[in-house]
Amino acid sequence: MHVNEVLAEIKGKEQMPAEQVFKNIRMYKGMPAQRLLAIMNRGFSNSLGVSCSHCHVVGDYDKEDKPTKQIARDMSGMVTTINGTLLKNIKNLKSTDPTINCGTCHNGRARPGAGNAAMRAGAP
Repeated sequence: MHVNEVLAEIKGKEQMPAEQVFKNIRMYKGMPAQRLLAIMNRGFSNSLGVSCSHCHVVGDYDKEDKPTKQIARDMSGMVTTINGTLLKNIKNLKSTDPTINCGTCHNGRARPGAGNAAMRAGAP
């Protein structure tokens, strides 16, 4: 698993801010490096059913060679907008603090809605 390899590489720096441990950090600045890896692993990888190599060049994680890396950043911004603004303006929701995350739409698949027969058939 790539996360375990990276954790071994950053041993002793796990609690340092991610941007001091890794290159090219654009999201989650100020977050401990170990927590960033947990978010990448449990949040992104598990929610999309992919490994690190889906968005990253393994071993050169700071590279921008894969468009999926920027797509993930942009979609994270979308989630922030939905959670921070849009959901709060929907009246009569049962939750007092409704939120979504990657798994809400992706359900463990790289493409949201992929494999959902009702969505393919155009059902409402």
